[in-house]
Order: sequence, then structure tokens, then C-alpha cells
Amino acid sequence: MQISNNYPYNIYYPCGDSSRAENPKEQESPKTYGEILNEAIQQEKESREDSIAKNVSKIYLANLNTALLEGESLYGSLSFSNMKKVLAMRNLEIDSDKIQNLLSDNIAFLQEQDNHESRLDEFGNLSSLPQHIFEAEKSKAVDILSEILQGIKA
Repeated sequence: MQISNNYPYNIYYPCGDSSRAENPKEQESPKTYGEILNEAIQQEKESREDSIAKNVSKIYLANLNTALLEGESLYGSLSFSNMKKVLAMRNLEIDSDKIQNLLSDNIAFLQEQDNHESRLDEFGNLSSLPQHIFEAEKSKAVDILSEILQGIKA
């Protein structure tokens, strides 16, 4: 499995396995949740250099938070190790119905997310993110996940 280090959380998204390229029958197999999400993120990175980090970070945040909550329900506690187990299971998921549910959960998380973000302004001071910018970034992240979901449903 090749690991991409473009973003701190990419360690959970498989970018491909060199053994898959050797066997043409396996190339035709369905994509995993991790592969689908990683491809969409890579496409977004290539198409929009300006605000991509903000949109991608919201997608990662949604996936990590929903995995954390799922880990709590499966294992009985909120912990990083439980979240990693859930992420590992999710990234290997190939059932389209389950992938659709995962994407729907991430979208729901983003839609319910409140603005608690702070960023450095042009003077180097920490200030809260304006609500209209937060909503625009959140909306774009939801749009990216919705496009993936529609592609799977089609």
C-alpha cells in the first residue's frame, strides 16, 4: 500500500497497492471507500489550488469525527486507537450501500458543524473566522462529498 503524505491525515487513505496493478482482474474490482475519498480529494486539489486546504480539511475533519463517534459506539470509549480501527475498517469498505451511509454521515456532520474556527489574520493576530467564509467552505466540502455520493448512486 502506498501512503500519501500530502496532508497529516492521509495516513488513513490508501492511495493504491502495487500488487493490484499486476493482476488485471483485481483492477476491475470495486473501489474502496478510502480510494474513492482519496481520488475525490486529489481531483479537488488539482482543480482548485486557492482554497483547497480549507475544503479538504473539513472533509478530513468530518471523516475523523464520525469515525471517533463510531469507535465510541463499537468499543465503548472515545479514543484515538478506536478511531484508527474504525478508519482502517472504513477505508477497506467496498459495499456501495455502506459507502453511501459513510458519506451521508460525513455530510450530516458537516451540515451540523458550528463555526469555532480561528485563523491568523493579515497582521498575524488570531481571530475568529467570519461566518460567511466558514459557511462557504463548509458548503463546498458538502458539495464535494455530495458529488461522490451521487456518483456512487448513479
